[in-house]
Amino acid sequence: IACVALGAVIAGVGATRAWAAVGFVADAERAADDSVHGTDVWEGKVVLFAAVSALLVLLAMRTSGSAATRRGLAIVLIVLGALCVALPILDAVRAEERFGGVEGVDRLERAIAVELEIPVEVVREQLSELLEQDLRVEIQPGLWLTAFGGVVLVVGGILGFAWVRRGTGTEGRGVVAV
Repeated sequence: IACVALGAVIAGVGATRAWAAVGFVADAERAADDSVHGTDVWEGKVVLFAAVSALLVLLAMRTSGSAATRRGLAIVLIVLGALCVALPILDAVRAEERFGGVEGVDRLERAIAVELEIPVEVVREQLSELLEQDLRVEIQPGLWLTAFGGVVLVVGGILGFAWVRRGTGTEGRGVVAV
């Protein structure tokens, strides 16, 4: 129980934290950096949903009276955990193309425009020389936190599967203390 709950919380919190920072290579002080949080991209939203779902699956698994249902739910926990590992790792591997490029420039322009309270077109015009340069994309700790939470979730799912296979002799009694 603790492993699944802890993994879900870690993955969920990681999904709300910064996954990447996008800035200009020439900006050594990182003054124009913009953080991309997990929930700013679809992958982070999926991870957050998977983390919440894992908690609900854990509840269903612990209250189920059927060993077959508990086994199936343990497998679902493993799959949800694997998803929470795979999506952030995939984003880390392709960080430059995922968070940089045209989408990264647009995100940076919007962030600067909001910060300076001026139209995006003005920012684009004033930064046209900088925008022709390369963007810098740095992976942030929230992405790794999310992946770690997914690993803990997978471990929790495996332990849950082992718990069901071990058989506690409580078939049909509902909630089981482990």
